[in-house]
Amino acid sequence: MKKVFTLLMILGLAGGCADHDKKKTPTKGEQAKASQSQSATMLSGAASLPQKATYDQEILNAIVTVNTQEMNLARLAREKANNPVVRNFADSMYREHALSNDRMSSFRVQQNLQFEETAQSMKVKSKGENTLEELRQKSGQEFDRAYMNAQVNIHREALQAIESDFLPVTKNAHLRSMLQRTKEDVQHHLREANKIRTTI
Repeated sequence: MKKVFTLLMILGLAGGCADHDKKKTPTKGEQAKASQSQSATMLSGAASLPQKATYDQEILNAIVTVNTQEMNLARLAREKANNPVVRNFADSMYREHALSNDRMSSFRVQQNLQFEETAQSMKVKSKGENTLEELRQKSGQEFDRAYMNAQVNIHREALQAIESDFLPVTKNAHLRSMLQRTKEDVQHHLREANKIRTTI
């Protein structure tokens, strides 16, 4: 589940906020080396889970972790955003990602799955804290632009992971239904984030 790890690293990719798109593109050799390293890490982590639950468990962990980090970003944006449109967007993000986590929690109980912190989820927490710290250093319009840039990057990567990696391997009908709903929510969030970003 290399791409589950990719989603878990979304907030890391969003780190740097407005400077995200300026980062140097790795060479093919560097990409291959990183891919091999990530694959080895995920295979090691998956080995400790029951095989039949691995995919559902990893998908659940990925979505809950990203939802939680999105709620943290939204909480900060509700406090610091200068533009009322950005504040309203942050309010919406907090509510909707909290609802998504509620749905995932219900699924976890029904399927007897556990949310366990992994090395990857702890890295995401650390990177999410770095993103929050970067945003805390900004104010006014600079904060608004950095927050919205991060939102576009996060939701674009999340949509790609759900479409290309999660839905194709999900066999559980309930989880597939929730992923489809999550996909629609992410598409809506991405459209709104792009729209706001172009107006501030």
